[in-house]
Amino acid sequence: MPKKNPNEEIPEELPEEEVPKVAMAPAPGPAEDREANWAKVDAIVVKAKESYIVGGSSLNDVLDSLIATLTDMKTAEAPGMRGLGEGPGMEFPPEVPPEEEPVV
Repeated sequence: MPKKNPNEEIPEELPEEEVPKVAMAPAPGPAEDREANWAKVDAIVVKAKESYIVGGSSLNDVLDSLIATLTDMKTAEAPGMRGLGEGPGMEFPPEVPPEEEPVV
């Protein structure tokens, strides 16, 4: 097997037929569910815009609120295991204090 020359030029771009194609997995559920979920997102964004433009809230406050709301929505929709601090906690056995050793 011939060794590669470290000084050999590496092409900047791959030819079109060699570029790997990456696709997102289709969202689960019927299209109606996706439309309903997006309507929720759209309503949240519209409310945030109104709060900023008409309500006089600062952009930082609006963005923080928007991020928190969308994160809560994502967490509520996510199946399976969740991160620390979410859902029911794990039960640990009560801690048994170590036996005291006699002092000599």
